[in-house]
Amino acid sequence: MLQELGRQIIRAFDGDDCLIAIIRENFDFLRIANSTPIQQTTVENVHIFLLGIYGNKIGSGYTNSFEREGILNLVKMVRDNALNSKEYKEIPVFPSELKFEKKDSKDSGFDTFAKYDFLNNLVKDSKSLEFYGGLSSSKVSIYVATMGGGEGYNEIYDFFINLKIKGKYLTISTLYGGKIYDKEKIFEKIESEKTFFKYDDIPVEVELDGIQDFVLESQALKELLVYLEWNALSAYSHQKNVSFLKNKIGQKIFSDLFTFEDNPFIEETVPYYFDFQGVERKKISIFDKGVYKQVLYDIFTALTDKVNSTGNGSLIPFHSVIFNPYMKPGEKPQKQILENIERGIYIKSLHYLNIPNPFEGEITGMSRGGVFYIENGKIKGNLKNFRFMDTFKNIFGSIKEVSKEIEVIPETHSYEFRNPHVWVLPKIIKIGKFNILDFTKF
Repeated sequence: MLQELGRQIIRAFDGDDCLIAIIRENFDFLRIANSTPIQQTTVENVHIFLLGIYGNKIGSGYTNSFEREGILNLVKMVRDNALNSKEYKEIPVFPSELKFEKKDSKDSGFDTFAKYDFLNNLVKDSKSLEFYGGLSSSKVSIYVATMGGGEGYNEIYDFFINLKIKGKYLTISTLYGGKIYDKEKIFEKIESEKTFFKYDDIPVEVELDGIQDFVLESQALKELLVYLEWNALSAYSHQKNVSFLKNKIGQKIFSDLFTFEDNPFIEETVPYYFDFQGVERKKISIFDKGVYKQVLYDIFTALTDKVNSTGNGSLIPFHSVIFNPYMKPGEKPQKQILENIERGIYIKSLHYLNIPNPFEGEITGMSRGGVFYIENGKIKGNLKNFRFMDTFKNIFGSIKEVSKEIEVIPETHSYEFRNPHVWVLPKIIKIGKFNILDFTKF
């Protein structure tokens, strides 16, 4: 279906060159509140994106209609968009060499019945806790085609669990996801999360003086990496002179323990074998032992610097993305890292992040989902949330230890369309610098 639809659009297109990306989603979602299912939704949809070139101008458009009238309206939208846009000195040729088809052999195993089974097991023996959040699974088919004959088809299954676990004094947030739902493994993780509630009746206050260790759980780490990607890793941010990493390829930026890749071939990831611009993807080393190795290009920014695309093209021209982010784990187990902390702060998650000064790589935001005080290797109680202001260099340059355990942290964008995306990260990292400004009253 997607292949024939793509060919219909190419036949209807009246410009010089075009690229089509079609995403078909089958999405099943169960929302829960107060440990009770309150909404069950099934969505089937098709999203069509078209990039078109008319002379030295580029236009883009979107529709979710695959009827003939919808296709013709899409082509007209792209033409009008292009003819009213600026002219570019150079225009890329969309790739024609892509010939790829990949279908997963089985789904995630997290169907509607499995979701209700999960919920029933979740509330069992947890009378003092309340659960809120969403349980979802999907099959996503991605088809990319170019006017020159390039074609790629990728079929992806995933599941996603987003929970807030609420006790008497404490609420923590936690995410699970990936390719295959492993019930036993997920419930082992949830049982480990429940250990935090041993301390929910012991709120504590601490002086920051003397705190030498900060532990970032994988969710907090992911949020920082999202903003590092957005602020500093794309070729566009370098070309616009806003990245603090500009002209620093080959330089030591962060700790030896920071190795970060875009890697579709690791076992735990939900793999993207080509990008949304028809470029086949390869493993990309972005940081190797703290050394900055690679700027991320789409076909548009690559043309500006006269290099090849790195296979990070998104649905938006000049905007590159990391499809399969992976940070290399360490050698020590999490338990051993925590046991050696005399005074420290454990941070589960961050939010409301912003970049006040991109030229210096400054980042600010707040904690959420649980902050805990560690003394002599043991959690002594929970802390209030806090605001922080620091730099990526200080944070990732001060990494002391990285756990050997990894977590698969999902990040799906279901408000627009289902785009399965997971971060494969160490369970925790221990850092020596994290500038907390003040604690809140909640």
